Amino acid sequence: MSAIKSITTRGTQFIDTAGRVVILRGVNATGDAKMPPFRGIDGPQDFAPLRDWGFNTLRLLFIWEAFEPQAGNYDLAYLDYYEQMVAWAAAEQLHVIVDFHQDAFSRYALGGCGEGFPEWAIAAELPRHTPKNDERCERWGLMASLFPASKKANQRVWQRFHENAQNARTRYALMTAKVAERLGHHANVIGYELINEPWGSNEQLTALHAEVEQAIRAHDPHSILFVAPQCLYSSGFAKSRLPKPAFGNCAFAPHYYDAGVILGKRWWGVKPHWLLRNLQWTAKQWQVPLLLGEFGAPANTTRGTAYMHALHDWLDQEQASGTQWCYTPHWQAETRDGWNREDLSIVNGKRELRDNVVLRPYPSHTAGEPLEFVCKDGESFSYRWQHKTALGATQIYLPPQLRARTWTVEAERAMQVKVERQGEHLICSASRDGLICLRFAEYQKG
Repeated sequence: MSAIKSITTRGTQFIDTAGRVVILRGVNATGDAKMPPFRGIDGPQDFAPLRDWGFNTLRLLFIWEAFEPQAGNYDLAYLDYYEQMVAWAAAEQLHVIVDFHQDAFSRYALGGCGEGFPEWAIAAELPRHTPKNDERCERWGLMASLFPASKKANQRVWQRFHENAQNARTRYALMTAKVAERLGHHANVIGYELINEPWGSNEQLTALHAEVEQAIRAHDPHSILFVAPQCLYSSGFAKSRLPKPAFGNCAFAPHYYDAGVILGKRWWGVKPHWLLRNLQWTAKQWQVPLLLGEFGAPANTTRGTAYMHALHDWLDQEQASGTQWCYTPHWQAETRDGWNREDLSIVNGKRELRDNVVLRPYPSHTAGEPLEFVCKDGESFSYRWQHKTALGATQIYLPPQLRARTWTVEAERAMQVKVERQGEHLICSASRDGLICLRFAEYQKG
């Protein structure tokens, strides 16, 4: 039986069960889950630090190859493990987005450099490759999108999938239905990403989305469906023209990566705002929330910390949601994130935060209508909102560097405003409706 979810959508906003506006700020888990044994989390202790770091959401990878290694033969132990991770996340008050994840289709495609789909899903007449997923695959993104021979092969694999070769597209939808049937009763499973970074025309993707939506909602009708555009729109250089889905309670979930940061490990200081606005354009056209499903930088990127602050400046300005790539608690110096030598994990092998993540305040739950949030390098902030007493309290995440500082509150006359710190959050309630502005004392400095 499907549960009433902890989060749903209303227009361009995410809303909790009390009616408060919610900003989802989270992290993807995990980079090494793409590879056998497809298990990157050992237990609840792996999720325990995330709330303190400001994350309230997990975009949790689900790998089709791990669940259905042979057509029609399901590894229920993998589904049991995934459901256990959902329960561990719930114990840490983390929302979960089930991310049906793939990159360049399969470990047996793209010269052995992809991941996600099982080998049998590749059309029978197309070649299969021995999985590599090592230093030879570091340029896998260029292989899939730019290098002529591998790009053509990648497009052919996807074309045959959309044509339902091997009955793979049908079986993909059936697989998502089985997952939703198992997970639908978990209130913290707020939704499903229909497919990660797909390839295909808008017409092909629209048809796929519709088929998977019906499969999922037959078992979990209250879930949010996160819809991603064609993979190449992750650059932000063009607006996706993907039509608005016919179904409701959905969010637009593109990704954003700066090519210079990913390929050259250097940020040249050009703010990403105008590229991100291209991604936001589709969400506004659809009148649905935006979730930036992936963004991030390799550790030790030149000016990488400044780049991450610039990204968060835009998220704050637009009061948008996002989940950073990625959290890999089993990171190792040799294999890095555990797939294709990627190195975007926010922690090292000692579970210590690296320089590619910034801890910043943000209003996670607003009892009323958000108006303006401004943050300065994570060291100070100012937040204005139109408070609605009937909705309860507003909740603002405070990173460790702000928890010992004082704050000031301005409100309309005769409003009695109460502000107190509870753990990693600042909780604000008021005696009646009205405009509230909360700022830290140091906001005016600099």
